[in-house]
Amino acid sequence: VVQHEGEDVIAEIVAKRQTGVVTAGRINNIDNLFPDRSQEYRYHYQIDGLPATTMLSSRGCPYACAFCSKDVWGRVYTARSVGSTLKEVDEVIEAGYRAIMFYDDTLMIGADRLKGLCAGLQERGILWRGFARSDQVTDTNLQMMYDAGCREIGVGVESGSPQILKNINKGDTVEDHRRCIALAHKAGLRV
Repeated sequence: VVQHEGEDVIAEIVAKRQTGVVTAGRINNIDNLFPDRSQEYRYHYQIDGLPATTMLSSRGCPYACAFCSKDVWGRVYTARSVGSTLKEVDEVIEAGYRAIMFYDDTLMIGADRLKGLCAGLQERGILWRGFARSDQVTDTNLQMMYDAGCREIGVGVESGSPQILKNINKGDTVEDHRRCIALAHKAGLRV
């Protein structure tokens, strides 16, 4: 078992046939971590009828929601550069996929990064979906995402109770959720 981020230690573990629990360090630059897409993996995901695969363009989340396990990433957010992310998008397209399901905890951290990512995705003509916090959305960034091929956002609503949201330290409100959903629908996005 590897606790935390295993990419830097896994080859050594395999070579030494190590057993037990290994505690790995934090990887601060994740730009060179690409999955091996050379194998013939076929996902059954689709976005608007197009074959989709999964991707991560960042790790972690800086928020402190009580229900989230912080054992792997901590409360540290580490993003790949736009260039690294788009390089993987190109590999995904070359592998025959026409859509991407981004599994980042939230794609909307960093306005400049989101803008660059959207520009690159729009240029490539690929459809995609991603996760967002309701307190991060604006009508401008949702419209930019839609124009760049985003067709759906997943939003962690967790509860319609203000007290429960407070108890779990969510950091956003019922009103944030309502506003987010209305703005997303206005931009043409499914929620």
